[in-house]
Amino acid sequence: MKKVLKTLMLLCTFACSNTAQAQIKNLSQIKENTPYLLRCVNDYGYCVYNADVDEKNPTLGEALVDHPSGCANDAYRTPIDPKNKNNQWYFIMDPSGDYYLQNVGTGNYITNRTESSSGGWWGGWGGWGTTYEYGTWFFTDEMISVSIESNGDGIWMFRPRTAADSNTTTAFLCAASHSSTAICSWQASDAGSSWEILTVEEDVKLYHNGSGTSGEVRPEDEGTLGEVIPEGDTRYFCFLDSQVIAIPEQFILDRMEDEQFITLTLQGDTTITLSKFALETETTEAPGELPVIESFKFNNKFNDQLYTDATGIIDNEKDSIYVQASSISKTLVASIKLSKEEDDLGTK
Repeated sequence: MKKVLKTLMLLCTFACSNTAQAQIKNLSQIKENTPYLLRCVNDYGYCVYNADVDEKNPTLGEALVDHPSGCANDAYRTPIDPKNKNNQWYFIMDPSGDYYLQNVGTGNYITNRTESSSGGWWGGWGGWGTTYEYGTWFFTDEMISVSIESNGDGIWMFRPRTAADSNTTTAFLCAASHSSTAICSWQASDAGSSWEILTVEEDVKLYHNGSGTSGEVRPEDEGTLGEVIPEGDTRYFCFLDSQVIAIPEQFILDRMEDEQFITLTLQGDTTITLSKFALETETTEAPGELPVIESFKFNNKFNDQLYTDATGIIDNEKDSIYVQASSISKTLVASIKLSKEEDDLGTK
């Protein structure tokens, strides 16, 4: 228990709820059978399926900024639930290196490609083949690959491979909240044509141990703040001074070691460096169940620039603590009470 208490003492210097939706910066980070979110980088909204808005076509949700020409439907502004499968997408790679974009909820794929002619002479001066048109993006059970093209650091554009092969410049997936069909085809230069691919991770707790090392740790979805993630899903670094750092395996993107340090690169552009000399063990077995936090408070007795006490509201369903404090100080000292009196951290 002493080791667990020391863990809380070091890790819970400050804890806050933070919705972690890590941005995919390289397509090599995309994993099979893993859902992702598509968000327009200019805050025009997420690309989602919402049958109440459009039964046949993808649409927008949680649009924070209206298109310069306005917003055609208030439903485009409705906040989305990242856990709702209709808001999630699978990226299925095909042999050419392109992807099929499959909506997790519907099981259907999206494309904007329709066949305008098949076979025969076309093009005015002659030729043989199939021609296509590119209009509103729609759902189909046909697997039509999509070319994903970079438009900056972690910013992506999408258009069908046939459009990319023929250098079609107006076939890009584009958020158009001013239209009744919110996902249209348009130019790469349009503000609605640039997208982020985000991971679907929620209610991640950001812990800081007061010594310059920070990282993201996700407790169980249905647990309470401080409970331990199931064994096997998490890597635990136990130090000689009784500190324990727990990191879910899924957050670790890269690991490098030398004689002195272990350096971990995590989702969300976070890097953690651990000293091997201070490390006692590294294991995937949980060191023990942590006590539950019963109260969280910023007391003006211990924070001289805090006008009045600020008491946190504990939301066990969301594994979160919400607290609002008015202070001109950048650093506040929290008073934490645990589920057992002998485990009380007092003011740390």
